[in-house]
Amino acid sequence: MNASGLVIMLILISSCYPSSAATLNVCAEGCPYSRINEAIFSASPGDTVLVSSGTYREVVEIHENVSLQGQDSGQGRPVIQAADGLRPAVMIRASGASLDGFSIANAGGIGVVVEGDGNTVRGNGISSSRLGLAAAGQNHRITGNVLRGNDLGLLLEGEGSLVRGNLLAENGQSLLIRFGGEHTVESNLVEYSRDVGVALVEGGGNLLINNTIVRNRDGLVLMSSGNLVVGNDLSNNSNQSAFDSGSNRWDDGSLGNHYVVSGSTYAVPGGENVDRHPWTVRQAGSQLVDALKAAELIRSGVVPIDVRTGQEYHLGHLPSAKNIDIMAPDFVSRAGQLDREGRYLVYCRTGQRSLQADAILQELGFSSIYLMVGGIFEWDSEGLPLAS
Repeated sequence: MNASGLVIMLILISSCYPSSAATLNVCAEGCPYSRINEAIFSASPGDTVLVSSGTYREVVEIHENVSLQGQDSGQGRPVIQAADGLRPAVMIRASGASLDGFSIANAGGIGVVVEGDGNTVRGNGISSSRLGLAAAGQNHRITGNVLRGNDLGLLLEGEGSLVRGNLLAENGQSLLIRFGGEHTVESNLVEYSRDVGVALVEGGGNLLINNTIVRNRDGLVLMSSGNLVVGNDLSNNSNQSAFDSGSNRWDDGSLGNHYVVSGSTYAVPGGENVDRHPWTVRQAGSQLVDALKAAELIRSGVVPIDVRTGQEYHLGHLPSAKNIDIMAPDFVSRAGQLDREGRYLVYCRTGQRSLQADAILQELGFSSIYLMVGGIFEWDSEGLPLAS
């Protein structure tokens, strides 16, 4: 083979193997970038933009599958404030991108817009906006976020997204699902909404599973058909627990939901739907609590279990917390040494590893588990003390 042929072959071979992903650092001083957008525009698909503590006043735009990762470098999570009150603070118009670990506040219109397919929004605090998070497209993962104090917390459109382990609190309306469908809304805590906690207006095939929707004016309102509602705590809403003007399933044949009133069946107001298996004693997993309730539980003797890594634990943890790393190979054996009759509060960084730990603990026979939704980020944002 001549030299030119060898060069061509080497070029073809190298093109089959993408270059390794890079990390681009953003901070106020001493980093290659001081603005988030500058780093994003310099990034290639698959790269990570790592943003340190500080306040960044800009309209962040993601157009490639880039990971935008916030890190607490000592002054709290990095904060994104929209530089333009008419535009969102963050716009994701890509597929396979991620937004993780930011505080996004005081956006005049929308805090975060997500379009495209297969994006991840994880572990963010989104507050004080007219609309906290608007997601269209398909197959997004919206997990472990805290959406608080917005006129509307989360608007979900499109198809096939997962909304799991989020805290939606003190919004005008917390979650609105309209158009599209096939979403899974699981293990979220929705509380203190001034209007409706969760509403489904159009679209079917949605699964609402094991959510705690309490202390709202109205709990869950369905105005569409073809959805499954199972294992949700809908008690303690001031006006009504549930309303359904469509045709939906409110039990799976053995388990239904929890309401203010008890009985062998529950006729859901608004139409002809019936929950044939409402529950009065919790049968649908552990209790979801916010940080303030978690602090109250600890004062009453509940033992906190931190399922993060040892390194994360030593950077700051809840007072008196035990550290049992969910990712460690000895998690099951160490958890098995705990008293199965005890009361435990499980938490992690954003709440996602807590859900994994909860499933294992239930298999081991633990019966009194509380999960802190929003994780240690929510604890810290409430100004509660950390030990180290």
